[in-house]
Amino acid sequence: MELRPHNIYLHVSFPPDTDTPGYKEEMAVGKPRETILISETSGLFSPDRVAEDIICGVENGKYSINTGIEGWLLSLLCAGTEPVHAMIHGIVQAAMAPFSSDYYLIQPTAICQNL
Repeated sequence: MELRPHNIYLHVSFPPDTDTPGYKEEMAVGKPRETILISETSGLFSPDRVAEDIICGVENGKYSINTGIEGWLLSLLCAGTEPVHAMIHGIVQAAMAPFSSDYYLIQPTAICQNL
């Protein structure tokens, strides 16, 4: 916010697993099973979709840029850590945070049971 008068804006992107050569290499080398189970919950996105979401977020002045429902839920867990430019944004974050945090408390238990 301090840089806004200088026309400098910050955007934070949380890209999900993206179908790129780097992702394929990561899978070939091997990730810990826990990481694979966590990643499976959000799916695999195309590079075009992730890039489109990032560009759209920057063009619309979004601070937190995510792709898919999982990314949106994760951003809700960060309520209070990003600037709120509209009252409705703050209200939605505050209202949804308990539900999304319950989901992410239950999910690790389910993942551990699958190990």
